[in-house]
This record gives sequence, C-alpha cells and structure tokens, in this order.
Amino acid sequence: MTTSIFIKGCREQLDYLYYCLRALKKNLAEWEHSDIVVKLDPDCEPYVANWDFDHVLYRYETPWDDRYMHALWSKATADQALGGELILLLDCDTFLSAPVALADYVKHGQVALQYLPWDIERDAGQKVALELWPRVVKASTGLDLPVDYMVTRPWLFWRSTFAGTRGLVETHQKKSFYAACFSQVYYDWTRYPLHPFTFCDLETLGLYGALYEPHKYYLTDFRAHMWPEPWLDLWSHTPFNSLKAKLDSLLAQSEETLSQL
Repeated sequence: MTTSIFIKGCREQLDYLYYCLRALKKNLAEWEHSDIVVKLDPDCEPYVANWDFDHVLYRYETPWDDRYMHALWSKATADQALGGELILLLDCDTFLSAPVALADYVKHGQVALQYLPWDIERDAGQKVALELWPRVVKASTGLDLPVDYMVTRPWLFWRSTFAGTRGLVETHQKKSFYAACFSQVYYDWTRYPLHPFTFCDLETLGLYGALYEPHKYYLTDFRAHMWPEPWLDLWSHTPFNSLKAKLDSLLAQSEETLSQL
C-alpha cells in the first residue's frame, strides 16, 4: 500500500506549515516512503526555499479571490498531483503530536471513516455545521448528508474516492468540477457561516466513500470508537507565538519517545 500526503497553505500559515512538516517527519511512520505535495500561493516560494524537508514537493498556484473555496477544490483534486493509493489530506495548522502509522487506520483493506449523527442537543457545536454543510452538499451533489463526516483527523481516503466525488458533482451539475467549485467571492473567516460555499471537500468525500465504496471503508460512530487524538488542530487564526513553546515541547517529547522504541 503506497501513501501520499497533500497539504494546502498560504503565506499567513507558513509558521504553522513548518511545524506541521516537522511533526510529520518526526512522528509519521510513512513519512520516508510517501510522496508529499504542499500547494502554496506564489508569494510563499522565497520563504520555503531553504526548508530542510528532503522529499517535499512545493507547488505554487495563484488562488482564486475566494481562497477558501480554492483550498477545498485543491484538496478534492489532490489525487491529480500524487501517486499513492491512499491519500492523507492535511491543513497547515495540523500538528501530529505523537508517533502514528497510517496503516493503523486500515483494517482488512478498509479505511476508517468516522462520522457523528446530527444531534445538536448533544453537541451544540454542530449547529453551524448542520445549518451549513447539508445545504451545500445537497446543492453540489443532489444528495442528502445524513451524518457529519467532518469529525476528526486523519482525513484519509483511497485515491479512487477523489475521482468518484468529482464525477458525482459533475453529473449533478452538468459542468466541470472546476466550474462547479469556482468562486471569486472574497472569503472573510469572521463571516464563515454566511459564505456562499459551492462545495465541501471532506463531507462530500466521506459521503461518496460511504455510499459508493462501502467495500473500501468501514464506518464507525465517533462516539463509540474514538481514536486517541494525536492530530491537533491549532487553528491558524491563533497567534503562532502563543503556541510555539508548546509545539517545541511536544516535538522534544516525541524525540524522547522515539528514542525509547
């Protein structure tokens, strides 16, 4: 089983990206044998030119005015830039805090696909997602979104799921996937629920896998089978300097753990 890693980022997230890559190099078992593509805006190139990650390929592309939708489209086309059978999607502000093997998320050839039922009485934090993503998925694919697939990392999908998801959107909208996703509406994160999203990458990839590739995924209710949480979401709108000491400490701890193996 070959694995690939795809990360999308921008100039404002480069501090997070550097630590994301350091943590993956330190803690991910498949790091040395995975092809890794990081897609960045052109203004990032001078800053990453001297980074010491030997087999990371940086690809530069001018984003749309709607940078958020450009990122979602980019992740949904990750298979076109990578060769692995299994593709890990990450954001720049993800930090792997302990040793992990992606193979641990695969059982008998099936990848873990975790979900949560829509239940805002149990989890009020789902309210915004419930109001937003089922509507977006319905508009882009014509399908209902019965559960929430954007639950927890790792976002791990078979490469066939990417092409299938794009085909689902193209068939419903009768246009290319690019045209279906393209947006020039300026993205303001403070108005996130009000943004006119045209597609949701993780919800739609999860939905396609569950509906059309059940032989490739095993679905598991996150409430009943919660993974240990080594994948930390740092939220890149958080001032990086407030997190740096903690991240340095976690990297030092992982070095100590690995030395004891």
